[in-house]
Amino acid sequence: MLALVVFLSSAFAVASAPDGNTQVGDTVTDPNTGNQVIVVGVANGAVLLETGYSVNVSTSIGETVPVEDSQGNSTDYQIYSYTSAYGVDTQANLRREVQTTTTDADGNQITATSYEYAADPIPLIEETAFAAPAAPVGAVNPPQ
Repeated sequence: MLALVVFLSSAFAVASAPDGNTQVGDTVTDPNTGNQVIVVGVANGAVLLETGYSVNVSTSIGETVPVEDSQGNSTDYQIYSYTSAYGVDTQANLRREVQTTTTDADGNQITATSYEYAADPIPLIEETAFAAPAAPVGAVNPPQ
């Protein structure tokens, strides 16, 4: 009976989400399908999957990220949570702390803290156009 339990648990093994320790050749979860895929590249905080998608694995909660508006002005936001698919972080959700100070009727200043949320999360998954190896070619005779 124990052998059956060990067999069943290994038959349903799930690949882990790519992270900062992921190496080329590792099997990880594809955030688009949930299938197991092979890592074909790792560089600059990103993991490149055999499906052609790059997964950013270098962000962290509390990290400050500049966000530019349509006029080119930049405002700093912080990552406060992630949106995930199949256990893989796919978007970083952003907010910034806003403090407002008012004066009450007695002249006391009251400071309230609220949050302003960025309109768009930062995507952590992007499709890349990495070149697949070309098929081998047979011998070619040069023209005479």
